[in-house]
Amino acid sequence: MILAILLSVSIAWYEISEFSIAHRFRRSPFELVLLALTAASPTAGAALVASNTTSWPWTMILTVTLALRTWLYLFRRGAEADVAERRTWQKE
Repeated sequence: MILAILLSVSIAWYEISEFSIAHRFRRSPFELVLLALTAASPTAGAALVASNTTSWPWTMILTVTLALRTWLYLFRRGAEADVAERRTWQKE
């Protein structure tokens, strides 16, 4: 359980760091909820497994959360279409 909490804190720290893909985009309140669900997933999953509770509903929630976050970032990717000149590794 301690490892799960440490992993949750690490995920949250990464998400708010400048190295995260999410850092490139403005965050709405909805996205902050998705970020919190993503970060809390290791702790919630470990708690469910430790208590012998059915964990597949949480797995489905996490799957939907990650799918929504992916869709949001792909949807907003159009805003960075003008930065191709900075992507020198993709010019071949």
